[in-house]
Amino acid sequence: MQGMIMHHAQAVEMTALIEARTENKDLRLLGARISHSQAEEIKFMERWLQARGQPTTMPMASMPGMDMSQQPMLMPGMLTPQQMTQLRNVRDKEFDQLFLEGMIQHHTGALTMVRDLFDTPGAAQDAVLFNFATDIDSGQRAEIRIMQKMLGVEPVKIGITPESSTVVAGADVVIKLSLTNISHQPLYEGVMYMDGIYLDTSFRFDVRDGSGNLVSKRIYPYEELRTGKVIFRTIYAGETLTQDQRVSARYDMRKPGKYTIQVYRQLLYDPNDVIKSNIVTVTVTLNGDVPERKSGAVNKRPELFSLQSYRVHTTTQKKLQS
Repeated sequence: MQGMIMHHAQAVEMTALIEARTENKDLRLLGARISHSQAEEIKFMERWLQARGQPTTMPMASMPGMDMSQQPMLMPGMLTPQQMTQLRNVRDKEFDQLFLEGMIQHHTGALTMVRDLFDTPGAAQDAVLFNFATDIDSGQRAEIRIMQKMLGVEPVKIGITPESSTVVAGADVVIKLSLTNISHQPLYEGVMYMDGIYLDTSFRFDVRDGSGNLVSKRIYPYEELRTGKVIFRTIYAGETLTQDQRVSARYDMRKPGKYTIQVYRQLLYDPNDVIKSNIVTVTVTLNGDVPERKSGAVNKRPELFSLQSYRVHTTTQKKLQS
């Protein structure tokens, strides 16, 4: 809390520079929003500390040979004195860009602090503190995205390639997915994987048949009992995450024909704020033996596949569902 008060105070200081340095209405509105929210959160954190008999400022431990007035202690993401001086000395569009880049850096530091809190054993057990930290995380992420859009910057780039452009009906359809962090800030994520399916839940998959219709999701017996696990990961600036995604584990692509696959990621609660991958086409054929499935789906047996057997299977499945 003490460190976050110091962190928030600099954000308020930065927003105070806006009025005299830019006429950008969007930036002024954003600055007012940040200033108000950070000031209110500072008051909350001070009350929380005072109620527990704790000081509201961090004790500055004296270090032999170090002049703290020249080397102030900075929390993650805080702008250095040199950066703050540069921000004070510019105007108009140059100020707008430096402010947005600096505040993105600043907000990303807050996300690091929240992550460190949750990673500390025994920390954030207080329900009020837990909810407060969670609100900071979601609020800072939303504002980072707003600032990225104002800069015209996309945080990530998504690319996909099929493992094979032609597969035998019933075999696994696999794509190689790459996620590149093209922003200047690390990307922190928590991803839920469901046992036996293992599709990255931070992505959405648009799978369509040759007529352009959405392909239905596969139905697993007792799916509500299927367990999973959460994996936390960090994708640093300029880094690319590559992983195989077994699309047919979730989407029913057993019927012969052509299928298109596109992957996208929703960045905010706005359904229109999405980043999409390229579109790839996979052809499912009737010929050949079907290799054993690895996805954990219902049909695990190697078998020859025909359009007639697909229709029979689909009819039987609908009767079971009804």
